[in-house]
Amino acid sequence: MVPLVAADRRARSNRSGLTDSLGRFTLDDVQAGRYTIGFLHPVLDSLGVEPLLRELIVDGTRPVRIDLATPSPGQLRAAICGPASGAEAGGVIVAKLA
Repeated sequence: MVPLVAADRRARSNRSGLTDSLGRFTLDDVQAGRYTIGFLHPVLDSLGVEPLLRELIVDGTRPVRIDLATPSPGQLRAAICGPASGAEAGGVIVAKLA
């Protein structure tokens, strides 16, 4: 889900939309104003990762395109494993189950 939240008095309404299988979305008839936009996903929520929010200005005269992204690998690692100390080098464990 992609929520669009009014960030000023000019933008009087909150909206949301759903993405397609490729993550594309469209929100039609958005009033002019300043908004905050992001996306919600159950996997990120289960990891305790906050969505990355972006500011969006709609002037009401033309379409607006905005690209949203998932948190970086470093942010995901910190959410799952906790903050890294300076002495940690990181690593991967791979196992083959028989």
